[in-house]
Amino acid sequence: MESFRIEFGSFEEDAIAGRFIFRITGATTSFPVLITMENILRATSRMTNDELGKTMLLFGLDRIQTMVRAGNYSKEYTDRVTEIVLTQEDLTEQSAAALLKKQYLFQTRPQEGLICQIRWGRDDLEGRTTPSLCAKCSMPDKRLLCTNLMHPRISATETSSGMSRTVWSAMCEKDEDPGDTSNCIPGVKDCWEQVLEIGKAPVIIPSDLADRVADEIDFLNLSFREKYGLKRLIPVSQARTISALFGVCVSEEDFMYRVAAVSDLINNLSVGTLLDKNTIAGVEGSLNKLEAFVDKEYPGFAHDIVTPLRYIVTLRNSFPIHSRSQDLLESFEALGIEWPIVDWQEALSKVLHTLWISLRELRRLAQSNS
Repeated sequence: MESFRIEFGSFEEDAIAGRFIFRITGATTSFPVLITMENILRATSRMTNDELGKTMLLFGLDRIQTMVRAGNYSKEYTDRVTEIVLTQEDLTEQSAAALLKKQYLFQTRPQEGLICQIRWGRDDLEGRTTPSLCAKCSMPDKRLLCTNLMHPRISATETSSGMSRTVWSAMCEKDEDPGDTSNCIPGVKDCWEQVLEIGKAPVIIPSDLADRVADEIDFLNLSFREKYGLKRLIPVSQARTISALFGVCVSEEDFMYRVAAVSDLINNLSVGTLLDKNTIAGVEGSLNKLEAFVDKEYPGFAHDIVTPLRYIVTLRNSFPIHSRSQDLLESFEALGIEWPIVDWQEALSKVLHTLWISLRELRRLAQSNS
């Protein structure tokens, strides 16, 4: 499980659109996001400025979560801005109405109707509620609500003039005073943030994994030859001659032989000739040189490509002699290998899959127009 923190930076209001700035921070990344809209929207939309601003904010936060869950973000600490723009195509009347419809966190819907889950004390309505009552409640829309708001308590009153629901008290995980909970949204309280927990997707190992790894090595060499004039990035004339990629891994000794062969491929990457003297000065080791190259040519992608390869090299260097070292245990976890190893073929497949994904990403970058 990986945790990302979404923090509000600022809101800049202007006569055209307005701009929300957020910062997204994870274990290995931190980058700003700008949420704005097409200039023409404010002039042509029949929505009020407040409705447009809220729509832009809800749309942007949803896109941020989608982007982070899909892994489509810079994997480094940077001040380069990722921009999310609300367009006319996004803002049809139907989608705008759906975006503006309040979504409730503390609510259930049994057969008899909506029930407030955080009713407290004397509640004239015994928890019963309606969309209209919840819309007027000071508990914010769940999409905008600060993660740190805890233990809200709501009571309802019914008088001759009508019914209402009121947040009587709440707590904050950061020990701030929530006060009016309607303010626990972006741009009002400086302490606002949302925490997004991303679970790792299950790894699906292709049945023809060895063939794919061999083909990827050959494709990668071809791509680098065409784009950079490099004879071979990985020094093999034909990857299908690498016997360690094929067959069934049956023992610890067999596993280590095959991992050593894969690690040798990684350690013999000849990317150093593509780096100028200033870039390569003081840089030792093929992976460090690869990282410097990717940082220079494709900023933001080095972590995804190089770090998994480092785990494979650590596995080769530490196992089985240093089987309890922290670096090795971290490598096992990152590669998805359960320790102690029972199925040697499955463990090898995890290593080959990691190699394949990294090489494929590098090859796709080399084939891009960047």
